[in-house]
Amino acid sequence: MMDINQKPKIKKHVTSREEEFGLLLFTNRTPILAFNEDSRLIWEKINNKNTVKNICEELCNQGKSNLKETEKSVVDFIESCIKLDLLEF
Repeated sequence: MMDINQKPKIKKHVTSREEEFGLLLFTNRTPILAFNEDSRLIWEKINNKNTVKNICEELCNQGKSNLKETEKSVVDFIESCIKLDLLEF
């Protein structure tokens, strides 16, 4: 289980570009990845300062869903990004 007090950070080889549908990510290791609007909102909160818990609380305060549902979505998203070599702690 992920420690939600950790601060995820974007790996140096990852760049992004905002699009109408969300976000495109480019890396030197994976094909171009397209993120929907919900994923974009999470991605934009990853800034080397926010913990996973902070990200969840901010999104919940924006009215996305309750804290438990938000936490599950954020943790799942971050774990997927770590597996894709996009993020690290």
